[in-house]
Amino acid sequence: MISFDPLIPVWLLLTALAGVCFVIYRTVGRKRLRLVCWLVAALLGVMIADPVVTVRRPDSKNGGVALLVDSSASMQVPDADGKTRLDAANAFADRFLRRFGDAAPVTRYAFDYRLTPGEAAKPEFAAHWRGAFAKLDELHGAGALSAAVVLSDGGDVSGWRPGGASAPVFAVKFGTELGEARNASLGEFRVPETVRADSTVEFPVPVTLTGYDAPQKLELKLLEEGQVIQAEQFELAPGATETVKLKTEPVMAGLHRFSIELSSLPDEVTALDNRRAVAVDAEPDARFTLISFPRLSAGFRPLVRYFTRVRADFAALYPAGAGGGVRRIGSRAGQAFEKGIPDRAEALKPVGVLILGDFDEAGWSAAQLAAVEAYVEQGGTLVLLGGADSFRVSGGAAARLLPFIPAVQPLPDTPLEIAAPEGSPFAGRLNRGAIRNLKAVESLKPGTTVLLQAGEFPLAVAMPYGRGQVAAVLSQGLPLWGKNAAERDANFGTFWAELTAYLGRSASAQLQVELLPPVPLPGETVTVRVTPPPGTTEVTGGFTGLDGRRAALLFSGEKTGVFTARTSFADGAAGELEITAAGGSAQQTRRVLPVAVGSAFAEPDEVRTLDANFRKAAAPERIYSPADLDRLVQELRALVMQNAAEREFRPAFETPYLIAAVLLLAALAWLMRRKLT
Repeated sequence: MISFDPLIPVWLLLTALAGVCFVIYRTVGRKRLRLVCWLVAALLGVMIADPVVTVRRPDSKNGGVALLVDSSASMQVPDADGKTRLDAANAFADRFLRRFGDAAPVTRYAFDYRLTPGEAAKPEFAAHWRGAFAKLDELHGAGALSAAVVLSDGGDVSGWRPGGASAPVFAVKFGTELGEARNASLGEFRVPETVRADSTVEFPVPVTLTGYDAPQKLELKLLEEGQVIQAEQFELAPGATETVKLKTEPVMAGLHRFSIELSSLPDEVTALDNRRAVAVDAEPDARFTLISFPRLSAGFRPLVRYFTRVRADFAALYPAGAGGGVRRIGSRAGQAFEKGIPDRAEALKPVGVLILGDFDEAGWSAAQLAAVEAYVEQGGTLVLLGGADSFRVSGGAAARLLPFIPAVQPLPDTPLEIAAPEGSPFAGRLNRGAIRNLKAVESLKPGTTVLLQAGEFPLAVAMPYGRGQVAAVLSQGLPLWGKNAAERDANFGTFWAELTAYLGRSASAQLQVELLPPVPLPGETVTVRVTPPPGTTEVTGGFTGLDGRRAALLFSGEKTGVFTARTSFADGAAGELEITAAGGSAQQTRRVLPVAVGSAFAEPDEVRTLDANFRKAAAPERIYSPADLDRLVQELRALVMQNAAEREFRPAFETPYLIAAVLLLAALAWLMRRKLT
């Protein structure tokens, strides 16, 4: 819109122009010279009238656009019409810059865990969106950009989500879901954070094959420190998925780093999803196990055989006979329990797991049961075993410790199929079979988890109790689970291995360790936040790199019971963060977490291009494909203009063109008049 802001009143300007034109008409005889003089007068009149044009222009400092091209390792996948994702993204960036023009200043960057100006070159490392946008805010100021256009396949190790001050994100997705491409890939599977040393760890690894016309022979390997632990060869049909179970037994305590590798096919589109690195913390199995049976039953000898076979540190107490008293077998650590279960909780503190067989109220004194209850409340682990006359309680500590309320009416003594509920740690880990002599349950107490079922009835359950936990097995028939002696021993051993591993993981879960932020950048201040078990008075820890160097962490406690420490990591740092909590009535617990920073970042396990990855950072209407270039440019220009600032443009004084034209015409008039004279 054009308006005028004359330097003198309008009536005076018009009168002056009319007078000047009349004087020129009467005094200048030559028509051409008269015309030039009139033009000079007209231009001077326009300048005095001072035309004003209202314009909208993006601010050169706060109205710019950032163009970010992902240069992480997954961008080397050649699933974009034979070109790599990075080549396709760079070509799109060039077209975008030409089409967008000068609608707003555009700065081009390449990013992985770093942000660098210019064109992306070699794809490497992993994409860290939080780091890229933090660097943008550092360079341009928080909220200073009109928009950020990200060209990526969606991979991100940081889990970043935009905040309120972030620039709007326009995401262009490159790559495919690899559904039609020739590819063999590893799927998602559960990896336990902690296990007990010498226990069995199983990785159920799903393998998928796509894009081939015929079945392919594959090999899946489990490696530790470059050494092959297990290798499985199999044939997989196109479009099929097969779950391959890999097992290992970490003997030494500490963090074990495993690599699961799938053999590559010659014409496979990518091998990035053929390898998975996992870390498992094997805790030292220094827990002393105390077993006590008030009377000998069918479950005693198989239990002692199992703990003897696995070389556990245990002691088993059983009645001496008609004369009374208690006998003990097992390690020397059980010498303190020569007289049976103590009646003080402090005496049970060395016990990691307490197993009471044929549990009922009559098997132990009230003082002993009170000590057991206090032991569990302070963080101990208790396992109650069913027997012929078990779970008869009238109240008191024995009733409170049961994870269920026993039923009055017994169940029929018929074989019941053993099964693990969905989500149970036993799911897919035990052989099929049947069991008898199941104890009836009226109801489960709140917070109780069913680990195993026999038919539709609970067989093994667990619940938290105070700071500890209680598990119960509702049948004495577990040693008879199997068709022959070898199968029965295997099933019984597997059950106890899984149960003790589950209880160990539950105990370790009481010590929670967080890194804030979870995936730190090189040199970034990191807060290590530890939530220990109640009663903890001291938390210690340190970071040990792969080179063996250790940096200690200094923790300070808060009133809430949380302990925190601050640290930072150098680029390429990789190693183990070990945290130990101890003190007071709490048992010592530890956690070991793997840490990788900067160039040590692993590329995300998922290399498929999925919309879900983009929806974390951009609104659905701002997710584009490379074919949507015109729509992207149009919507981006509209957004830039919405954010543009209005200003008054005065061409008479902000440009030299009018005054230059006046001077040129005046000079021409002077030359023409001189020539005439």
